[in-house]
Amino acid sequence: MSLAITKIKVFYKYITGLIKKKSFKRFYAKQVIRIRKHPLLSFCLVLFLLFLLILVGNILSFKKTQVVASNKPQQVQVYSIGKAPTLTVNAKIDKSGVIKITSQTSGVVQEINVNEGDEVGQGTQIVSLSTNDQGGNVPALQAQLAQDQLQNTNETYSEQSDIIQKQRDIANNQDENASDLRNIQNQSIADTQSLLNLNNQILQTLQQNLANDPTNLQDQELVAQYQNSVNGLNSTIQNTQYQASNTNPPAVLADEQRDLTLKQLDVQQKSLDLSREMNQVQLSIAQVNEAMMFPSTPIAGTVDKIYVRVGQAVTPGTVIAQVTGDTQAITAVASIPQNIANRITAVENSQLHIGNSIFEEVPLYVSGEATDNNLYTVTYQVPSQYANQVSDGGYIQIAIPVGTGNTSASDPFVPIDAIFQTQTDSYLFIVDHKVAKAEKVQLGQVFGDYTEILSGLKNGDQVILDRNIIAGTKVSPTP
Repeated sequence: MSLAITKIKVFYKYITGLIKKKSFKRFYAKQVIRIRKHPLLSFCLVLFLLFLLILVGNILSFKKTQVVASNKPQQVQVYSIGKAPTLTVNAKIDKSGVIKITSQTSGVVQEINVNEGDEVGQGTQIVSLSTNDQGGNVPALQAQLAQDQLQNTNETYSEQSDIIQKQRDIANNQDENASDLRNIQNQSIADTQSLLNLNNQILQTLQQNLANDPTNLQDQELVAQYQNSVNGLNSTIQNTQYQASNTNPPAVLADEQRDLTLKQLDVQQKSLDLSREMNQVQLSIAQVNEAMMFPSTPIAGTVDKIYVRVGQAVTPGTVIAQVTGDTQAITAVASIPQNIANRITAVENSQLHIGNSIFEEVPLYVSGEATDNNLYTVTYQVPSQYANQVSDGGYIQIAIPVGTGNTSASDPFVPIDAIFQTQTDSYLFIVDHKVAKAEKVQLGQVFGDYTEILSGLKNGDQVILDRNIIAGTKVSPTP
């Protein structure tokens, strides 16, 4: 330490002695004059000299570092052949327990019944809507009208049914009465026939007497009287037989009239029943329309946010509130092409990235048909402990293994970043006895960040991922 201080003192004395010399002073004065005459040129000259000194220093430092580093192996990242490649995709979060309650009809927000953070049960009314700013509610009035109509129908239903039943009884009684009258007429025919037979016998006797004495005026009058009686009795019997027959038109018409009346009464009864059912349906429709004015939560949970305010006019589809259910089922759905969906491996788990957390899951389901245009869906279950870290409709990244682990040398996969390409060839670097070696390969299909190697590699090769490497460099592989 003392030796260094002594050298510094000697150098300082040398410099001060040099400055005190007249020759140095004259040289210094000349340079000052030149600088004042050409300040810009002097500044550029000084700047050039400074740049030259820095460049020389860097070259000397680089050579020294290169000499030192040439003897030390370079740390490189490698990818081992035999691992299943992974495809990183974005998956959409679907929370079945998060509900956005929207308006089903147009109206004005009359009242907000809950606050953000409130615990609500299923069916709790979130807000109350009205038809106008004054609070009028047309659907409620329509529901009341339908209720009154149904009540009137129910109150008069039994009386109307009794009237219809009595009309049925009257029709049946009239038919029975007509049948009884025909029976009476059939009984009277026998009595009339007996009287007719007696009159015929008397008439025959009178006719015989008149034949013996044609001029007997009294017998002629008696014959005429009995002949008239016989004719009248014959007409009565024929008319009665016609009326009493069950196959003649009077009886048929009576039966048809009864059947027609009964059918008409059946139609009236069905119309009465239909009217009551229609009134019940109309009341239900009116109540549904009324309920649309009072949006409610379909699940039990917590009110996360109220999106409307009192007095705001809403239309169908306007978001009113968001409710998070007490129980949630969270899934992540990724959409991928068919060629990748068919090669998802079940041997290795997929990695789901949520914030700073990574967890592994196997797919719940891989669709067998395209679900979104030409894309197939892969569904994953997200554990409930991550519910607060994801939002409904948001996205997370999933690393999906494609192909099968321990693939043969005929179809390994390597990251695309490890491939170097020229106009004619494709090659990559592998670790060969701790030295980087260039290997020519033939490329196949590309899957995300990986490409298929058809030839040039074998199982167990370590592919160097670093691109700042040259053949022959000593390397130290790191996973």
